Amino acid sequence: MKRKIISGMLIAAMLMSCACSSETAEETTEESQEILDLIGNWAEESESGSYQGGYITEDTIEIFWIFEDDDSYALYWSGSYVAPTEAGDSYTWDSVNNTERTDSSMYASPDETKTFTYEDGVISYTVSFMGETYDYEIVPSELNYMVLAESSEEEEGTDTETESPTSADEVLSQVDVRSEVTSKGEVCVFITNNSDTVIDELDISAVFYDESGTMVDMDDDGHDMILPGYTVVSTLSTYSEYSTYETSVDIELGCNPNYENHSEEVDMEYNAGDGCAMVQITNNSDVTIEEIEIIAVFYKDGAIADVSYPEDIYDVEAGDTVTEKLTTRADFDDVEVYLNQAHTFGF
Repeated sequence: MKRKIISGMLIAAMLMSCACSSETAEETTEESQEILDLIGNWAEESESGSYQGGYITEDTIEIFWIFEDDDSYALYWSGSYVAPTEAGDSYTWDSVNNTERTDSSMYASPDETKTFTYEDGVISYTVSFMGETYDYEIVPSELNYMVLAESSEEEEGTDTETESPTSADEVLSQVDVRSEVTSKGEVCVFITNNSDTVIDELDISAVFYDESGTMVDMDDDGHDMILPGYTVVSTLSTYSEYSTYETSVDIELGCNPNYENHSEEVDMEYNAGDGCAMVQITNNSDVTIEEIEIIAVFYKDGAIADVSYPEDIYDVEAGDTVTEKLTTRADFDDVEVYLNQAHTFGF
């Protein structure tokens, strides 16, 4: 049988506590606390893949995106640090953005200020992109992230800031957009990234006009992380009567630092079935792919008869093969299937 042993010192402390007033006890607790020292290196608890790591000095906090896959990094936040002046076990401060540092990084936060909170050994804050806000936590790290700031400006963010200075306009000029109206009146759009840059966000839209040139409707669609040389497909439609349409494309670079498209590690085989396309997809990567999207284009006599709804397949584990069916009610004699994405999101 295990016995609980209470030391004489602990008993004495308990008796003294009972004898003292509540005011004295509060003073004793307050005196036992120290002023927090947050200076040092901090990082997400899992320091692998793509993650955030940084450091705090006497007056500065800097946080970087670390991309281990290609051994690169980019500045996310550089701002003020105001150290606590009173004892306590938690602390919150508002860091003011040092735009002289962050303006040169496409991965940096545009926020004017950012609130950081320390409690129970963890510094927490929020990260926003793509209209969503995520909670991040960093803990003390043995790695020295201060060397990232000591690197020259030419070296900082090797792949994302110096070796790939390509502007969005330059990449957009190398995006090929081809569209065709299907037999159902929908607009099927083929988008090919002919640049050598991954396109983080692409938005495609169509405005529909009647015979008089008046706008009657519009539709849009979007794609993430389009790899160089890859083609993705969208369908844009309207219930309105229209005579002509006009498409436009916008892109963003560097806005999805945690996203990764594994399309190059996915094998896809397909064939025409009975009123459908039968598709087999194999995940040849070493990670679980969180979302795969495929779409089928059906042809009749060389013209597009129909386009299937995009099919999303979730959580395909490494090495697994899945089978899917993409259907149509149109008469067809040929089919093409496109892999729109095969993503992990890094959250």
